[in-house]
Amino acid sequence: MAEFIVPTNATLHSARSFLSISKYFNLSETRATLTLHSKWMHIEPFALSMIAAWAGWCQEHSLDVDVPSITKTSDYAWRMNLFQYLPVDYHPPRIEHEEAGRFMPIKNVRNNSEAKTAIADISALLHLTDYPESLAAVQYCISELITQK
Repeated sequence: MAEFIVPTNATLHSARSFLSISKYFNLSETRATLTLHSKWMHIEPFALSMIAAWAGWCQEHSLDVDVPSITKTSDYAWRMNLFQYLPVDYHPPRIEHEEAGRFMPIKNVRNNSEAKTAIADISALLHLTDYPESLAAVQYCISELITQK
């Protein structure tokens, strides 16, 4: 079974250890499992992006993804829009605050229009309006990373 196990600490520092404990791309069954720690989690954005990409792979291979351990510790993953990619029906009783200029939820960039929107959102996060040359350089780099060719 395809399985993605998220430890309590999914950071760049701990990536090697948590990436080695799962069987992400096993197609021996028709179901996949995402295991989230039920008591405490620290998940960095790169790990959320990896989980969303894995969920996309599962969908492409017609695997249904089970997430048996959704608890209050999953609220950050919910706010970062991870469950839209699984899909998981989870709606915590929270007020969803505006993200503009503070953080950017997971986005799937599929075309140039979405790329422009993502670049604008990232630019707002950087607060570089007083440094237009630096902002232009960052925008160019991001454009090169996400623009489809």
